[in-house]
Amino acid sequence: MKKILTIVLCTFMLVVITGCNNEEVGIKELNKINDKITEFYINNNDKAGNLGSHYVDEENKVVVVELINNSKEEQEKFRKEVIDSEYIKFVQGSQQDNHQIKITKTKDCDNQVIEYYQYEEQKVYLVCLDEITIDGATFKDYFSKTYQTFNDSINSLINDMELVDTYKDGGTKLYKNDSIALIKCNTIDGNKDIYIGDTNLEYQESFCK
Repeated sequence: MKKILTIVLCTFMLVVITGCNNEEVGIKELNKINDKITEFYINNNDKAGNLGSHYVDEENKVVVVELINNSKEEQEKFRKEVIDSEYIKFVQGSQQDNHQIKITKTKDCDNQVIEYYQYEEQKVYLVCLDEITIDGATFKDYFSKTYQTFNDSINSLINDMELVDTYKDGGTKLYKNDSIALIKCNTIDGNKDIYIGDTNLEYQESFCK
């Protein structure tokens, strides 16, 4: 009887000491953490200066966050402002160069909008553009291959752009740089589409519907 009680007690103590950490975090949960980081920097583009990149490391079951200044102070600031999770791994990042963007304009275009790419419920439209290449890759390859998620691709692109305007439809935003303009829909109805054109692109009432 004593032997049985001893075994039970030891087993109980082992559970108390180790807790329930034997369960590995799922990829779905890691993607949620990664998406929250993306969403924060999309909505707070002015705070993205210290972010190199972030992505899900499926093999090691963590979300890797590259900080240009990877000090403990900046890590703590990230946890307070963005998200605090035991599954975040901070690593030293480097300042990314601005993307090299080339566009092919549509001839004789009168605000022509073309559906170019779709990810789940989100669509990317080109306005008076036939094609875009980013860092030598086509736009479709940039979205589908360069980054872990579609939102990471958008976030990386927006990080190199200036926020020009925010609209009262729920939070749709217009960004511009020297090459393109990008409208990121964020309507009350849940529209998250993307419109991209040359630097003359402006918000239209027909967008984000």
